[in-house]
This record gives sequence, C-alpha cells and structure tokens, in this order.
Amino acid sequence: VRGGSSAAALRRFVTEKEKVLLQVEEAYFRDEAAAVSSGEGATRASSREYYHRRAAECLSGLPCGLSSPYEYTLEPLDPESEADLAVTRSLSEVFQWSCGQSVASEFGLYRVTLEVTRIERVHNPRLRADFYQCKAELKAPHCASVLRFFAGSLGPRLSDTLRHGYRLPDRKMFNTYGVGLLFTTNATKALLRRGEQGGGSSTIPAEGRDQNDDDDEEEGGKKENGEDPTSGQHRLLVSEVALGQLLPPNMAAALGLHLLTPELVHQRGYDAVHASCGPSLFDDEYVVFQEKQAIPAFVVTYTIRQPQAGAGPTPSGAAEGSTVAVA
Repeated sequence: VRGGSSAAALRRFVTEKEKVLLQVEEAYFRDEAAAVSSGEGATRASSREYYHRRAAECLSGLPCGLSSPYEYTLEPLDPESEADLAVTRSLSEVFQWSCGQSVASEFGLYRVTLEVTRIERVHNPRLRADFYQCKAELKAPHCASVLRFFAGSLGPRLSDTLRHGYRLPDRKMFNTYGVGLLFTTNATKALLRRGEQGGGSSTIPAEGRDQNDDDDEEEGGKKENGEDPTSGQHRLLVSEVALGQLLPPNMAAALGLHLLTPELVHQRGYDAVHASCGPSLFDDEYVVFQEKQAIPAFVVTYTIRQPQAGAGPTPSGAAEGSTVAVA
C-alpha cells in the first residue's frame, strides 16, 4: 500500500465502523454465546448435538417438518424496542459513512453516502433449520458465527434468496473467490461487488404483496439486484455466517483463491477462508463454500447519495489531496 499516513487514517476510519458492526453481532449472538460458554456447545460433539437440537426446534414449529415449504416473513425493526432501536442505529451508522474522493480502494476512486431508510429482520424457520444442520456438520461447529454483508449476486429475485438461501456461483465462470460466497464488513464493497458472483439479478416483493407467491411479478419493470430504479431504493443483506474451521490466508493464496472449490477446501479439513484486514485489505472478508452455511438475517433498504466532485468528508486524519493506492 502506498499513501503513508492516509492509508493508516483510512484503516482506522473503517475499523471504527467495523467495531459498530461487531457490537450488533455481540448482541445478536448473545444467547448462543452463553450456551457455548456454559459448556453446552463447547466441544465438537456437544456443539453438533446443540445445533441438531436447534434445528429440530425450528422444524417443530412447522406443520410438515422437513417437508414444509420454504417461507419467509420480513419484520420491520420496532422503534419502540430498545434492542431493535440499538440494531437500527448501529447498522445505520455502519452504512452512513463516506470515503473521501481522494481515497483509492481496490475498486478505484469512489465516495458515496449510503442512507438507511428501513431495516427488516428475516424470519425463515425452514431455512434456519438447514443452517443449524449445516453448522452441526462443519469441521469446527463450536466456532462462533458472524454477521456480515453479503457481497455477491442475489439470484433471479431477492425473494428467492430470502426464501431458499444463497446459491454458489457458477463453476464455469471466473470468480475471484472461487466457488464460494463472499461476506464482508464493508457495506460499500458489498454494494460494488454485488454483480460479480454468478452475474444474476434479484428483486424483492412490493409492499403489501404476497412475499411467498412464486408467481409474483414486480410492477413498474424488472428490478435488478434488489434495486428499484424508479424510487432510488436499494437493498443489501446482512447475513448470519457460520465459519467453522478457517483456512489460513497464506494457504488459500498458495492454492489459488480463484481455484478454491467446496471439495478442495473440505478435503483439507476446512470450512471457510478468512482474509483479515491488513496493509492491502481495508476490511475483514470471509468466504464460505456451502450454500446453507449462511442465511439472510436483515434486509437493509437504503438510498445512495452521490456528492459533487470535490465536496464531502474525508476520513479523519487523511490529508486532502493525498492518495491511497492499493498495490
């Protein structure tokens, strides 16, 4: 990385936003963390039993158990609830930040402000049961899960992703992260990389329409990747990601990140890849290789404001006119 103090200032700036996300994460997984710390899920064997039981609990509330259809509901966070208000404020703060125009990222120069207009919690008992079953079978099921922004294609429609979960990218296409799903702490990166994995598009049901109707059609034209071009509304997913045993970054690099497949990763005894922030990476990234290893937790609806050239904030401590260039 070139850019001296500006690079360090940007790293500190982004890290502060990641801390906010980690606070949301800590509250979100509080019950699960308590179960693990109490010894209920502290070992591989006890963790597998714990998550199999959690999966069974999800299925017990469904009329047909494993035969039940995948259905979801979206619950707007309650502004009267202290816990929901904390999540809303924290996730909004993560989104509402700008990179100075003088800052170069791995995408080139960009500076946008993401303004949250709505946050909804995703409920899908059938999909969550699959998630717990998947987590129970990981190489290290006792390892903690994380909340991260999904950075990839959402499929033909966003409603399909909310109903059935994520889909691995096409093996026939080149993917920077191999046949895996990318999750990041950086909302801007998630926005910019949405179309890179699989090249699909997505939509979300309009307000008041049946969310689980497979024949639902969007009014006013097709909406790509959860975007409504007529209203300026955009959507990203905050996801619950089960990590399991992490493949070290140096080993992933030696194997060739773009060549990684579920079979290759699992044969070597791992479940996911962790690319930690450092000199050339300004955020933490995780790549998982099973479709049920992550599930949508929140839908964040936001608008994008493009400030005029030469205007707007610069990360604290970064000198105006300086450049951060990623090697």
